[in-house]
Amino acid sequence: MPTWRVWLILAVLVVGVGMLVGTRLHGFLAVTEPVEGAEILVVEGWMADGALVEVMEKLVSNPRYRYVCTTGIMIERGFYLSDIKDYATLCARSLEKLGLDPNRLVVCPTPPVQRNRTYESALALRERLIAMGALSESGKGLAGIDVVSVGTHARRTRLNYRDAFGDEIPVGIFSIDWLDYDARRWWTSSSGMKQVMTESISLVFEWCEGATRD
Repeated sequence: MPTWRVWLILAVLVVGVGMLVGTRLHGFLAVTEPVEGAEILVVEGWMADGALVEVMEKLVSNPRYRYVCTTGIMIERGFYLSDIKDYATLCARSLEKLGLDPNRLVVCPTPPVQRNRTYESALALRERLIAMGALSESGKGLAGIDVVSVGTHARRTRLNYRDAFGDEIPVGIFSIDWLDYDARRWWTSSSGMKQVMTESISLVFEWCEGATRD
């Protein structure tokens, strides 16, 4: 049997590895790596209004983006009370209200789906860009696209868009830090734990899904 000194060393190693993972994991998930020369900015429509203000201030004003595309599934509450039926339209209307030129907007609602929503949103956007003539059937015609997501959802979002657009189109990502917890100490709040753990598990699932798509 190991001596108490060995157990102590093992405990210290476990705690050390846990702390290392804890401090790095959030940053790994909430990645920001835009593509140089990207012409399309994609905004995930489900993000909060405060995050959209930050998107406007930091990204939408950049003249290199020819189009700002909004994506999103059908709204899950208030569907029968509003003329807005999906998050893509809700996001587009919000950005327009915040000052975005409507001529730059491309609204791309996601068809009704129960799973793989981000991937299906990316596919729907790809088809819309092809229909517009901005992208060819073979995946050529764009120097790249940048996608905006929130917090820890960013890495999984980029993975799904890369799977949908293929190797021909570089896909970048922006993570908007609009969170209800301290990202540097995410493990100290239930919201932080839920977000990081859920996205970590979902990312592994998406890696497996991506392998089957190939």
